[in-house]
Amino acid sequence: MRKLTVLILMLAFGANASAKELSMETSNSYLDALGVQGNLKATYEVMINPLLDGVLRGIAQNMKSKGLPDTKIVAAVNAMRPHVMSAKTALLDNLDNLMPYQRLQAEVYHPVLSASFTEEELREVIAFLQTPVGRKYSQETYTILQQTSQLTQQLFGPQIEKFFSEEMARRREQAIHDITAALEATQ
Repeated sequence: MRKLTVLILMLAFGANASAKELSMETSNSYLDALGVQGNLKATYEVMINPLLDGVLRGIAQNMKSKGLPDTKIVAAVNAMRPHVMSAKTALLDNLDNLMPYQRLQAEVYHPVLSASFTEEELREVIAFLQTPVGRKYSQETYTILQQTSQLTQQLFGPQIEKFFSEEMARRREQAIHDITAALEATQ
């Protein structure tokens, strides 16, 4: 009876252990099937654009809070826009140096994928991505991401920025106090 119990326990725990750890090869095959490397700049551009728009809006809000007329604010933001766009272009042009794809694969994607998928599961996903509808899915994913990000920013960005600005304004005095106290404590 004891041998049977041990055997049952071994089989039960062995079933969980039988799921193979995700290999780097399969992880990279998944990234290749999705075309991650080829779409990396486009993906980061989608993420960067709302941030840069927020910088320009922040400049405008700061100038408005100082009582400057709208004509001067518009002129200043329009003068700043090419510099912001140039910085964005420089960032995207240097993305490969700032974020080498091999490190991104090994240190970001692989650990995240390993936490979510077994070897067998990710192989099934890759098999799906190699079907006609899977290829369409992987091609359309970046377009969908870009369009939904733009629409979300258009629809909800101003309310979120206003809320955030108001919350930060409410916390301004306490934040200044906390920062001052932290700086004094480190001297």
